[in-house]
Amino acid sequence: IVLPLTQNGIPATELFAERWLSVEDRSELYQCFSESSGLFCQENVQLCWPTQPREWKSAIPVPSPWDAAEWWRSVAKREILKWRKIHPVSGNLSCMRLALDLALKQVDDQWSRSDYDRPLKFLVDRDRAYPYFANNLFLLRTERYLDVITDERCCRGTDEPMMNTIVQELQLPMCFLQDTFGIHPSWG
Repeated sequence: IVLPLTQNGIPATELFAERWLSVEDRSELYQCFSESSGLFCQENVQLCWPTQPREWKSAIPVPSPWDAAEWWRSVAKREILKWRKIHPVSGNLSCMRLALDLALKQVDDQWSRSDYDRPLKFLVDRDRAYPYFANNLFLLRTERYLDVITDERCCRGTDEPMMNTIVQELQLPMCFLQDTFGIHPSWG
C-alpha cells in the first residue's frame, strides 16, 4: 500500500512534519501532541479528557517530549485499539487544527514548486514501525483491493480495518511517498 504524506495522516503526520514544517512549527505541533490526554473513550474510541463522564476504553501513555516511535510501540501493544484513528492529530481538536494551520502556511510555496518532474522517492516501513494506517487517500493494486472488499470480514463502515488486516496477514510493507504534500482538512 502506498500512502501520501498529509498533515494529519495516520501514521504520516510526523513524516509530514519532519519533511515540510519548520523546526519551530514542528516543535509547536509536537508539544500539542505531548499535552494530549492519551485517554480514549468507549464511544468511537475517540480521545477524551478525565473530566468527561465516560468509561475509559484505554489509556495510552503520551510521550513528553513527543516521540512518535514510542507512541506507535505503545499503541501496537493494545490489541483492542487495533486499527483505529488513535493519535492526537485525530483525537485532539486543538492538535488537528494546529496541524492544518501549520500546513496551510506552506501551501503557496509547496503547490507552486516546479520540481515535480523528479523521480518519486519512497519511505518503506518493512519492519512495521507503524502498526496500521488510517487515511482516506492511498494507492493499492486493483486486485489487492478486490481481495479487501470481497473478504467476508469486510466492511463495517470503512474499508481501512480490512485493508490493514490484509496488509498484516500478507506481511506487506507500508510505503509513503516521501515528497508529497497533501492536505486533509480534518477527521470526522
